[in-house]
This record gives sequence, C-alpha cells and structure tokens, in this order.
Amino acid sequence: MKRVKSQDFSVVVFDTAPTGHTLRFLQFPTILETALGKIKELSAAMGPMLGSLMGGQGQDVGQMLSKLDETRETIMEVNRQFQNPDLTTFVCVCIAEFLSLYETERMIQELTGFGIDTNTIIVNQLVKTTPDDQCKRCVARAKLQG
Repeated sequence: MKRVKSQDFSVVVFDTAPTGHTLRFLQFPTILETALGKIKELSAAMGPMLGSLMGGQGQDVGQMLSKLDETRETIMEVNRQFQNPDLTTFVCVCIAEFLSLYETERMIQELTGFGIDTNTIIVNQLVKTTPDDQCKRCVARAKLQG
C-alpha cells in the first residue's frame, strides 16, 4: 500500500487466476472501502462505549479511527488508479474455445462496469491447418476453434 502512494514503479503486472477469482480480487478494494466507512460510522456513534471496552483509554479509539481513515484513503487511491486508463489497463488472455471466450466476454463486461480499461485480448494456442494436413489432432483442434 505504501508503494501505491509513492508511485515508485513503472509497470505492475498481476497474472491472475480465472475470471471469478480475478473479479473478486478487483472488487476487494471497493468492498473494503465500504466496510471501513461503515466501521467508522459505527465507531463515531459508539465511541464512548468502545473507549470503556478498551479500558477507558479513549486515545486508543482515536488512534484506531485515524488508522482506519489512513487505510481507507489508500484503498480509495488504489480504486482511482484501477479506474485511470493512463495508469491501468487489463489485458485478457484466453484460448479460442467457447467456454474461454464466454468467460472472457463476461470478464470484460464486469471490468467495464468497474470502470477498468480493457482494450486488448490475447488469444493463445491458435492452430492453423492446411487442407492436406495429416495431423488429425491439429485438424480437430482447428475445427473446435471455428
């Protein structure tokens, strides 16, 4: 998180898991930001009770709230960077098969909904055949790829 603030990098690459895991990973900062906001609201409303639960040391509650604010600001900055196309782009990688293409399309729709730039798709494992190709496996794979 400290590196987010310093911007002490030129390129960061996240090689992520399949679609569902990636989408949850990308939703995490927003979910955490919302949760920290709710915790702060509750802490403000129940500050005196929290102070007595922590042994009457109100300073600890203040420090905790200050740390929550600091963490929330960092998370908000991560979200801003994810949504800035000059700083972040998402390159989807798939194979030329129905399920992979379907999942990639779903991911692009979700990423667009998050405001994340996605303008590149890399398709791996393409098989090119000729009419006289003797490799049955290659011909079958090429047909599957459409």
